[in-house]
Amino acid sequence: MFQDDLKLPAKPCNAITETNNETLRRLSHDLTGINNVELSAIDGYRMFRHAGGDCPSWGYCLEAARVEGSEEVLILFRKDEEIHEERFLDWLPLSSFYTVKQALFYDVAYAGLSEEAVQEILELFRDVFEFAMKTEW
Repeated sequence: MFQDDLKLPAKPCNAITETNNETLRRLSHDLTGINNVELSAIDGYRMFRHAGGDCPSWGYCLEAARVEGSEEVLILFRKDEEIHEERFLDWLPLSSFYTVKQALFYDVAYAGLSEEAVQEILELFRDVFEFAMKTEW
C-alpha cells in the first residue's frame, strides 16, 4: 500500500544536490533563525503547489538541487494529501510552489503540522547530518 511512497525518484540530469556538510550548515543556519524568531519552520519547509491542471496540494520540501548551467532550483517535494490523488515524491521546480505566507494571499487554508512539530523534525534531521559528518556516512 505505501510501497510507492518510499520510492526515491532519480535525480534530474545536470542537478547538483547538497553535500552532507552543506545540508548540515543550512539546517543549522535555519534552526538558529527559527530559534531567534527570524524564520519560520513552516514557511521554509512546508509548500503549497498549484500548477495548471494539477490538483492543489500541500507537501514538504525534502531536499534542494540546483540545475548546473542555469538559475533553476529543484526541490524534492513530498505531497502529503490524498484527497484527489495519491501521494508522491518527485523533483519539481521551486518556481511552481508557494510558501505558507504566499498561499494565504490566495485564500488557501493551511493544512499540516504545527510550527513546533516541523521545528522538531528539522532538529532531528540536523542531528542525523551531524552524525553523518562525524562518522563519514
